[in-house]
Amino acid sequence: MGTGKTLQSISLLAFIHEKIHEAEKNSTDRPSIVILPKAVLYNWALELERFVSPVSPQPYIIISS
Repeated sequence: MGTGKTLQSISLLAFIHEKIHEAEKNSTDRPSIVILPKAVLYNWALELERFVSPVSPQPYIIISS
């Protein structure tokens, strides 16, 4: 069983974005960057769609040797 780190991180990002929009009425969407292993990228995308519906994740994958 997981410890809920993904959901806690997503909740924090959603809270920060909500507060930014309250503080700046005419603000545009500000992106956030989350660095994570490629193995959990799909899970993060599902969790974002499930809990923060108006968000559209844009994965950027870098593979280094």
